[in-house]
Amino acid sequence: MPDDDTGLDWLDELAGDDAEAAIRAAMDHAPALLGAPGVVPALLLDPRWDPERRMCLFEALVEHARLDRESDGRLGERFLAEAQGTIDGLAASGGLDLETALSLARAYARAGIEAPEALASFLLDSIADEAESRGFPGDLDAELDGLRREAEGDTYRLHAMLKDLLGLLPAPLRPGFVHRVAGRDEAWCGRLALYWLLDTAPEVRLAAAGGLGERARRGTLDPGSAAALPVIWSWLPADGTRPLLDTALREARRRGPVGPLEEHGLRRLQLFATVPDGKGGQSFAAALEGGNGPAAALVLLKTGEGVKDAFLAQGAGIADVVPSHVAESGGFEAAWPTLETVLAAALADGLLAGRPPAAGLLDVAGACGLGDLRPRPMGIPEWTDLADPGGEVAGLSARERRALVGRSARWPLDHELVSPGARARLWWTRRWMTRPARGSCKRRCGPAWRSVAATGCFSC
Repeated sequence: MPDDDTGLDWLDELAGDDAEAAIRAAMDHAPALLGAPGVVPALLLDPRWDPERRMCLFEALVEHARLDRESDGRLGERFLAEAQGTIDGLAASGGLDLETALSLARAYARAGIEAPEALASFLLDSIADEAESRGFPGDLDAELDGLRREAEGDTYRLHAMLKDLLGLLPAPLRPGFVHRVAGRDEAWCGRLALYWLLDTAPEVRLAAAGGLGERARRGTLDPGSAAALPVIWSWLPADGTRPLLDTALREARRRGPVGPLEEHGLRRLQLFATVPDGKGGQSFAAALEGGNGPAAALVLLKTGEGVKDAFLAQGAGIADVVPSHVAESGGFEAAWPTLETVLAAALADGLLAGRPPAAGLLDVAGACGLGDLRPRPMGIPEWTDLADPGGEVAGLSARERRALVGRSARWPLDHELVSPGARARLWWTRRWMTRPARGSCKRRCGPAWRSVAATGCFSC
């Protein structure tokens, strides 16, 4: 780790750069900035920093601190502790204004980290004063409609915007906000409530389920939201949200049949996957096509955490999303049954940790024809049965198993979870890479045609 002064020196230099260059340079030096004591006070208190640039950099560093902490690093925890101490001091000395407090809270919210208690208390008092002076509760519906217009009718985008807004509210106020929005009778509010059912905070899930239950009792729960409830129920941890959804479903079924999960009318083209990395992370990218052009579904999984991120993208410029992702991640083409199998296992993995999947999985499942996706616990026996359904490997002798392992480079050519197109390309690639060359076999069977990619000759 660099010495303590290095990070402060870099921060001092960044204060004079233009905004974009400062952010890029800061990300290049993120470990040093996280590890150097005094960085947070220097950033938040130095008058040379433009307020907007200061908050952009702080937000980026909080995100890096979260990633470092998730990887069991020490720098992220040190940075967050210093940030909390600095904010506590600002709040106690009266040096914190509402605009700065909102920006700080937004940085924590976007990183998925609980804001310091002093910041939450400051916001609680300030927002209460604002509500009293401006009548905020009465204007909530108008504010929500304005945000929806800004999101151009994209409910998932609106959900992301409201997630930021929720991050600005003190924790005690969030369930009431969610309950009120989820209880509105418009269909898009039902979709918002479905996303909130998959929130990591139990109180948000309960509030969303309560709002949907009220709509079901009034008979105003839209068919699309009702159809998603059985699937989402199976994705949720066994807490108080499930009984509320049971009640909402009973009310909905009293008024008519509840159909399968609503699909997006997209055609599946190609699926790409990455090999799990050393920390259990794996991604899938699906290229899709619909009446409005190309679409892309991206999913990120992590062992012990389930479905960490998932979203469906449509619109201009989407055609390059999957190729770019594959080029960056080194993914390979996979067969479509792979996606449902791995997602089902990831759902079960997340539930074991008490975590629901990312909200965007709802869209990905509908787009990829996985309307009946359910968690499926997978241990070593289950994965073995999937890879070897006929028990052929189990019946091999020790010598035959060693030979099978020796031929592992050919497995992608034969296994059903790799798509036929990928198998064909791999076959031709492997045939070119293993073209015969004259030489002596290492197993001493005399002059033979030997593969340049193997240790023995073809006759072995």
